[in-house]
Order: sequence, then structure tokens, then C-alpha cells
Amino acid sequence: MTTETRGQREPGSGLSLAIEEPPKKEIPKPGKLTVRIVGPLGSQKLFISVSEESGKNIPNFKGLVIEDGVSSEFTTDNFGMFVFPTNIPSGDKRAIRVRVSDGPGLEWAGVLGG
Repeated sequence: MTTETRGQREPGSGLSLAIEEPPKKEIPKPGKLTVRIVGPLGSQKLFISVSEESGKNIPNFKGLVIEDGVSSEFTTDNFGMFVFPTNIPSGDKRAIRVRVSDGPGLEWAGVLGG
């Protein structure tokens, strides 16, 4: 029984095996969270963008929207944006938080009315 080691040749075999590990994709660190509120009362949309310190939006970044204690995970699109629709009955209010990192990080909080 013979064993092959990465990048080395088995003596006398004439064969070599090279296995390359795929490059690790570095996840950019968020530096800024922007939340814009657009639309009439009760049906506002939150336009959420996550960007690096340089201001470049981060595509496919995962975050969390918490609406009255109910968590929803989101992922930004290829442009680093996500749209979160709300549906708040007239006279009601909802506490909404947007988080883009664990622990003390970037967070937005607000209360929206219907």
C-alpha cells in the first residue's frame, strides 16, 4: 500500500499530486449602516445598506431586522442593499431594530407608526 502526500512524488512512480486549496474569500468588515425610510404611514419601506469604512457597499452581507421582538435575517443584494417592507395598522406603532454584526456593532433603532 502506498500513500501520497500533497505536492510530493512517490519514489519511482513518476507521478505527482498537487492539491491547491481554494482561496479564502475575505468578508469585508462593515463600517456604516444606513437606513432610509420611504413611503406613507403604515406601509413604509426600510432601505438598508451596509458599507465598508471606505463607503463601498458590501454585497451578500447578512444582517438582522427585529420588528417588535420578531427576528428576520436578511442578506444584501449584489449592490449591498436590502428593502424591508412594513405593514403597520393605523394607530399602531412598531419598534424596529436593524443589526449588522454580533455584539457591540452597527445597529439602527426606531419606532414607526401606522
